[in-house]
Amino acid sequence: MKYRWQKLTDELIGKKGYFFIDTTIHSFFIVIKKYIEKYAKGIVLDAGAGRLALKFLLTKRACVYYSIDRHIARKELSSIGDLNKMPFKEKIFDTIVCLQVIEHTPTPEIVIKNLADSLKDKGILILSAPHISYLHGEPEDYYRYTKYGLFYMLNKYGFRVLEINAAGSIFSFLFTPISDFILSYTYGIPIVFQITFFLNSLFVQIISRIDLFLFKNSIMPANYILAAERIR
Repeated sequence: MKYRWQKLTDELIGKKGYFFIDTTIHSFFIVIKKYIEKYAKGIVLDAGAGRLALKFLLTKRACVYYSIDRHIARKELSSIGDLNKMPFKEKIFDTIVCLQVIEHTPTPEIVIKNLADSLKDKGILILSAPHISYLHGEPEDYYRYTKYGLFYMLNKYGFRVLEINAAGSIFSFLFTPISDFILSYTYGIPIVFQITFFLNSLFVQIISRIDLFLFKNSIMPANYILAAERIR
């Protein structure tokens, strides 16, 4: 199942269809899309870009799109580098997007400080982090975050949080294995997979919308997404 899931996500990631494969991912997409449309502009850095999942949205908002990660997962990656040692001059980006990254570094405060140093004055950081999640990216999976921990780190390094939202809850999280199992085991079967994917996408959208409507302020969010302005 793990191999099939990897093949499926490799095929879809970087396309809109990727965000319809399960309820946790779709709930995240609904919220992050609004943040990108509202805040991303100018020279944009996709920090810890991984497989460039949101490049298709960010390039619509950026006058210049730049991506960095420690490993090349997509040949279109702009630069190889570690966020603990940013290879950029200070204050060159208008927007930095750092999604589902800080749980994978043992030194998140150093990363936050480096991101702050790379932002222009009044620049915007769009950041996300998990609160509830399965182990992933092992063994480099170190932390889970509350909104209070995120506020603390960002305030400490010169940010003012503009808004923060939960993206999904335990409700959508519990439905996620259903989609993952069904899609993994039908992937590669002609026609069957296409039908399954379509029906699953309808299921995912319904559950995600119910989740966001009923559990918007859940004390058990799957992820947090925030926008913060550099003020010092």
